[in-house]
Amino acid sequence: MSGRQVSFQIGPEGPFTATTSGSGAATRAYTPGLAAGAYASTVTFAAGDPLYEGASANFSFAVARKATTVTYTGALEGGPNKTVALSAVLKDATGKALANRAIVFVLGTQTVNAVTDGSGVASTTLKLDQKNGSYSLTATYTPAGGDAGLFVGDSDSATFSLGGGKK
Repeated sequence: MSGRQVSFQIGPEGPFTATTSGSGAATRAYTPGLAAGAYASTVTFAAGDPLYEGASANFSFAVARKATTVTYTGALEGGPNKTVALSAVLKDATGKALANRAIVFVLGTQTVNAVTDGSGVASTTLKLDQKNGSYSLTATYTPAGGDAGLFVGDSDSATFSLGGGKK
């Protein structure tokens, strides 16, 4: 049954339409804008001519939270009492940059926050106030608010050398 229209409803999103192929299959790409969870969904074929009866089927559609990736791109060394640039890039599982999201940078005992720009880049500066040594540095994205149901957080870590890493 080629060239017939089928509609899909996924929870509150839709209806979306697709046209059947020569084999009678109707497919459509769909990127959910829904929070993670299961949604009651429907597919409907409204025949529209006397040869075919309409039909519909109900099903459950599961939406999972989308993975994210934080990549630290800033300085990995600095001197005592100096200011260093910290930066990280945040993207979703499809490689799309995520804007207006908070990234928390922790370098040893110091913490600073930055918000991602339109390219998914969060950047800030930090005046180092710790003794010479090697310190753990992490850049972390923790989904908050509406993002908590859409994304899984991520972090990236590195070793930061302050004053040559000597204690």
